[in-house]
Amino acid sequence: MARRVGFRRGVTAAVLAAVVVAACGTGEGPSTALEIETADAQAASGGVNSPQWMDAPYVVLVSMDGFAARYMQQYAPETLNALAARGAWAPEGMVPVFPVKTFPNHYSLATGLHPARHGVVANTFYDPDRDETYRISDRDEVEDGTWYAGEPIWVTAERRGMVAGAFYWVGTEADVGGVRPSYWRIFDASVTNAQRVDGVLAWLAYPAERRPHLLTLYFNETDNVGHDFGPDSPELEQAVTSVDRALRRLLDGIEALDHGDRVIVIVVSDHGMDGFLPETTEYVEDAVESLEGIQFTGAGSHANLWIEGGRDRAIEVRDRINAGLEHVAAYLPDETPEVLHYRDHPRLGDLVLVPDSGWVVYPRNDRPARPGFTHGWDSRNLAMRALFVAAGPRIAAGVEVAPFSAVDIYPLVAELLGLEPARDIDGTLEPWSGVLRP
Repeated sequence: MARRVGFRRGVTAAVLAAVVVAACGTGEGPSTALEIETADAQAASGGVNSPQWMDAPYVVLVSMDGFAARYMQQYAPETLNALAARGAWAPEGMVPVFPVKTFPNHYSLATGLHPARHGVVANTFYDPDRDETYRISDRDEVEDGTWYAGEPIWVTAERRGMVAGAFYWVGTEADVGGVRPSYWRIFDASVTNAQRVDGVLAWLAYPAERRPHLLTLYFNETDNVGHDFGPDSPELEQAVTSVDRALRRLLDGIEALDHGDRVIVIVVSDHGMDGFLPETTEYVEDAVESLEGIQFTGAGSHANLWIEGGRDRAIEVRDRINAGLEHVAAYLPDETPEVLHYRDHPRLGDLVLVPDSGWVVYPRNDRPARPGFTHGWDSRNLAMRALFVAAGPRIAAGVEVAPFSAVDIYPLVAELLGLEPARDIDGTLEPWSGVLRP
């Protein structure tokens, strides 16, 4: 357990580094305050900023997994609301991508692409070309860069000679396009929120030539508690307070840096959270006479089906589901609603199932139905809306941003860092016209 560290204005970067390293205690950082950890060999920058970036700002992109937009009003987190007051925020939330799951959304935030373009089409999915299944619990798959398409923002930075660091984020543990961040961590849920913050602060205290200008930071607490206890529970309120306290630790540490006034903090989440009941559960076997030759990847609030027998059998199964299950829509992949941007990728399978909000679907009734809490439904569901708050240089104060897509975060971060974004992304700078100052 990391001990609490008090930060004060005017502490030098070297002293702050010593304090942070002592506090971090993860066993992964430098052994002394004067020792800089070795940059990953697959970091395109070589762990050293090109001269053109020495005066660039710094962006810390923070994710609070499962933090619904409505928690800002519901639980009034002190630090987040203070950050919103001196910067910009989205009162009605950010619209996540479909499916509203952790891995697709984090990778869309990072790439500016919808899942059907970057290939992370669910938390678990099958690739017919590889004849392999990607699972977020499989370390070999998660760390294999060939699963990930698109150009995440840390790759954009590194390829242009800007050092990046990631204290967790989907895709940062893999060499995407042959490139990793200069500094990164294998996800370990046992690392405390304070240790994660202190690791980022240690990187921010590095000498300027090796200091990351782009950093990611990830907290999973609100998602875990939301699944276990629901979005309206005392336990969730405590989790919101906990991640808000971690944000306060981050902001205090940034304020203590000599270059703290050059740091932009963007806080997002990947999705909200909602509940379902035993009576809001549907089973495909109630509509389809035989499930033989039908394989599911995923179930609950979203599913992809692989069906033996070609398109004709898929159409037959689609029609039976649509006729027999009142609260589940079945689509061929080229039929999904255009607004979901979930078409034209071989990993989508032969059918896509989209239950109504608050309903879940399973292959067969082989276990007692139970209530629960999850996410993944149609991204237009207001309960799925995600968090957005940002403050720092070039972010106008007191601005309320209308709902926008998660894919618009990538171009925002690229613009703030002065990076030329990857071509042909789905995100735009349009939502930020009233946010960005000259």
